[in-house]
Amino acid sequence: MLSAVQLSDFDKLTSSPGVYLFLDEDDRPLYVGQSVNPLKRRDQHAKSKKWFPQVAREIAYPVADIDHRLVLETILFLKFRPTHNRWVKICKRKDGTLYETMWLNSGHRKKGKKK
Repeated sequence: MLSAVQLSDFDKLTSSPGVYLFLDEDDRPLYVGQSVNPLKRRDQHAKSKKWFPQVAREIAYPVADIDHRLVLETILFLKFRPTHNRWVKICKRKDGTLYETMWLNSGHRKKGKKK
């Protein structure tokens, strides 16, 4: 079982990579991500994301291994479908070339399209 810590407590673990989850005041998931330094990444989100003021609670799961972080991030994304996540998937064609597909979550709109 993973133990979660409040992201504000994560500054004690700045050398520890992890997966983080931002929640709004009603505990609705806003964003999930992974980073080698979730506290620094949180500060980047705070400066660059218009939705960041909605964040009321931050949770971090310390996970050192990159493969484990990516798996946990994917599990949390699929379980909670955070409003502001955008997911990119790399696919391989039969001829071996790679291409990206993007899964947009409910908080995103395609350019030029109105809901």
